[in-house]
Amino acid sequence: PATVDGVLGGLGFVSGVDAQDCGAGVGRVTREVLSHVCEDVDLVDPCDHFLQQARQNLVSACDAGLKARYFAQGLEEFEFDDHSYDIIWIQWVIGHLTDEDLAAFLARCRSALREGGVVFVKDNTTSAEGGVAFTVDREDSSVTRSDKYIRELFASSGYELVDSREQDNLPEGLFPVFMYAFAPCKTA
Repeated sequence: PATVDGVLGGLGFVSGVDAQDCGAGVGRVTREVLSHVCEDVDLVDPCDHFLQQARQNLVSACDAGLKARYFAQGLEEFEFDDHSYDIIWIQWVIGHLTDEDLAAFLARCRSALREGGVVFVKDNTTSAEGGVAFTVDREDSSVTRSDKYIRELFASSGYELVDSREQDNLPEGLFPVFMYAFAPCKTA
């Protein structure tokens, strides 16, 4: 028949939205956000026990049709399939990657995105007062980068900023939290 399903041999669902949840933890972002807009979500986290909890937390979403896969790996070594995602969601995890590891990961993300795909990032930021690009937390060995520095890292990795927002209504004393949408730069 002259329908999407007919043209694709009954596989019209193939054109659905696919995402990757990076630093997925217990699956909160997948459950609360991605499961509402995606058909398939791959959850990546280095902690297998977090992913085991994510499986439990996503039972009802999977019962409702979400297809979830789980990868117990760090982002430093995770290898994507080319052109496999419309959305790559990275929340509160880039601070655990060195600049070099983040740049290499972003290059792999660029190859993994489909045409029109977007990388969403939500993370703490620090002010760039006095030219400080980042703050190091010696307790958990993480880095909190400034908004300006995050933008520069993505730009130098071949991305353009689509939009950004600072999250409001956070408790006093916390780092500012920014949300970004980045897309691969269009090549001439």
